[in-house]
This record gives sequence, C-alpha cells and structure tokens, in this order.
Amino acid sequence: MWTIKYVDRVPTSRGFREHVLGEEKVDLSTLNALVERRYKDDFPGHTSAGAMWASDADKNAELVTFLAGCTDEWKTEFKDRKTPNWDTRHWMSNFGSMLTAPKGTPTHNLFATLLSDALFTILPGEYHRVKHYLLSQRNLSSDEIKKMKRSFWRRHCRYACQEPKVLLPRIYFMYQFFCSINNPHRENGKVLVGNHRDIFYKEIKHVQHGLLSDPEGMIMYVEVPRSSKTGRKGNLMLTKYRSLRTTSALEASFLHLHSSIHPCSKTVGLRTLHVRLCLWDWTWNT
Repeated sequence: MWTIKYVDRVPTSRGFREHVLGEEKVDLSTLNALVERRYKDDFPGHTSAGAMWASDADKNAELVTFLAGCTDEWKTEFKDRKTPNWDTRHWMSNFGSMLTAPKGTPTHNLFATLLSDALFTILPGEYHRVKHYLLSQRNLSSDEIKKMKRSFWRRHCRYACQEPKVLLPRIYFMYQFFCSINNPHRENGKVLVGNHRDIFYKEIKHVQHGLLSDPEGMIMYVEVPRSSKTGRKGNLMLTKYRSLRTTSALEASFLHLHSSIHPCSKTVGLRTLHVRLCLWDWTWNT
C-alpha cells in the first residue's frame, strides 16, 4: 500500500509553505491510474509521457525477448562462489541513473522502493519470526505491529535475490511503470533521462546473467554474535543478522580492520593508531 498526501502550497514572504490537506492509502494499480489521470488533466489530448510501445503485445514481445536471454549457466559457472558477482547496491545506483529526479524527492524514493521490492523477496517464515518477537517480547498489539515502518522489516527480516527469470519481469514492469509517468516540472515532461533505454538494456544484462541472484541453496546472512541474548529488562533480544550480499569486504579492508582492533584500544591516540594502520596495510597487502 502507498500513501498519497494532498498538499497545498501557500505563498509566504520567504517562499512557499506546504499545508497537508489530507492523505489516503492506495495500491499500486490505483496509484498508476491516478498518475495517468493527472497527466491527462495537465496535458489534454496527449498520450502517456514516455510511452515506448504501441500496444500491450509489443510490451509482452520485448519481455519474452529479455526472458529468452536468461540462461541457467550462472548456476554452474558460479557454483563455488560465496557472494553475488555484482554488488546489488552498486547495481541499484547505476540503474537509478536513468531517473531525472534528485535523491530525497518523492519520485526518487518511490523508484528506489519499487526497485528494492523487485529485487528482494522475504524468506519464508521471516515475517512471522519478527512478528512473534514483537508480540511476545515487546508486548505490542497486532494493530501496533501493522503500523511499523517498512524500514523496520527490511532491517530485521532476511531476504533473497531469486533467479533471473523471477527478477527480470519485476524489474521490467517497474521500469515500464516509470516510462508512463509525467513530470510537469520539466520542459520535456519526462521522469526518465533521454537515454533511459540504453541504461536499461545495459543494466538488465547483469540480471539476465544471474550476477545479482543468490547462489543456489545458500542463505546470504550470518548471525551477529552478542555477549548477551537478553536486554536490560531481561527479555530476549531479536537475533541480528548481517548480509553477505555485498562485495565491499573484497574491495576494502575496513571491515576486517575494525574487527581486528580491540574496543579498548580505539582511543589510544593518533600516533599509536598511525602505527597500527601502517602495520595493517603491510599485513593486508603482503
């Protein structure tokens, strides 16, 4: 469900002040219909901005072409790998370069949220595991749990990146949705940049080759050890996991560096820290 806020911009001596008139919760299909209606009201007599295909048949034909490029070779080619061959965060950043809206705007937030939902699928039983913890240990009601923000579930639940044939249609239809959105604040009325098709074709190849999919039969999380499993009030703490779905540990040694330094020695002084960094660089690179 998505929340639509109706805002009125009131002119003031310092510019404009936004006054929220109301809000409503809608699903994705209703949101798409409202955006389409808004575009027709702003630009009567025009078709959807950014429309690329003449009919639904053209859309399905191109999707079938993309699906035909997906193979199962990634399962055997990367059988011995322990992490994805492409960092999902880097890929999402490159894929988001087709968007004209800057970071922090509602359009960019919607784009990032839909792209994240297309990539990651919650593992079976994760929602009920976290919900059981909230009910039993934090004594929250079902209504209070329903009001928990999306970021809470993304932070505490484990997710999976499925095979290319599952990811590709999700990403394709999400991209198709933004191709039909109009931005009235731009001269050309587009939400995507002019070469958005080239960016899409370039980035979708990583999905077709399985570079974003998790290794088959492997859960990409490791439990974070804790000195105590109980909190201050004596209740059990929720198990914390760290994702292995990243190449940052291979590109830099900061994670291993911080793990090797004792907590009591992190404030020993700049000179000792400089000696420690020099010794670490020599050990890491030899």
